[in-house]
Amino acid sequence: MVYILANSNTPSVQFHAASGITGAIVREYSLYQKQDIHHLQAYLIQYNLQHPKLVQWVAKQIYQAIAVISKRGWLEASEEEQDVVYNHIIQLLSMGDHEKKIGLSLAHALIDEFSSRGKASSVGLTWDFHYKTKLSFEERHLRLIFEVALKILHEQLQDVMSIPGQEVSGAQKPLLSLSIMLVETILQWDFASGNTWILTLIKGASIHVLEANPPPGDVLTSDQPVVFFLGQPVLAGTFADDEDDYNRTIVYPASWRSVLVNADVLSMFFTVSLEVLELYLPPLFVCFYLTST
Repeated sequence: MVYILANSNTPSVQFHAASGITGAIVREYSLYQKQDIHHLQAYLIQYNLQHPKLVQWVAKQIYQAIAVISKRGWLEASEEEQDVVYNHIIQLLSMGDHEKKIGLSLAHALIDEFSSRGKASSVGLTWDFHYKTKLSFEERHLRLIFEVALKILHEQLQDVMSIPGQEVSGAQKPLLSLSIMLVETILQWDFASGNTWILTLIKGASIHVLEANPPPGDVLTSDQPVVFFLGQPVLAGTFADDEDDYNRTIVYPASWRSVLVNADVLSMFFTVSLEVLELYLPPLFVCFYLTST
């Protein structure tokens, strides 16, 4: 399959070759040396770097292949081995626009693959495996990727605002669009850590930032999770539609407070809502700003 991918210029063949590589590694993972798997992931990243004119759905399939392979061996990997793809992403995001685009797209593929919101691939493993990999990824890499995505978003916004009246579209500013989508996807992560009982206050369809586990007297402290509620309430013990991202409570661990309840970050989200009107604007960006005012 690697040979076919390397020697074909036909998009449909490239797509099926990448898909075949993913399936083979998942099915026969124990037969491969870890070093060979890491070399394969590096090759797939280089393939996208060296083929800037790949059609989007082929490039996306290759990103997914890298993410699935990473997840398949996650629980058997050392921390150093778990960092391999993350380190590639960080390196890509420190380079030029083409490399940044690939880094953001690969990061998004990782987030989707390790999440539990219906976007992960079926790798024929147990629910317990999916939960453990999600929790490990959440604790080791999720916030780090979020912070670097915020950095890219800030850089792109500065570029947009440097020219007053500049028209902005996803096609003209792909890095801005990709960073917005990546940040929004991470903001909607269903955290497995730090979720206890939640105190919520709903007034119609308005949005409020609250705290989980308030101490006696409702004195809020900096070591408690941050809670955002979007949309209308969902009864305890029931489930919202997986596709409905506006009817659920989002609980962020206390360790995220310094990033989320941060004047600079909230101001940046507000700037996005004002300046980037022609891009797909996630409602969460506006919600975060509203909760701070």
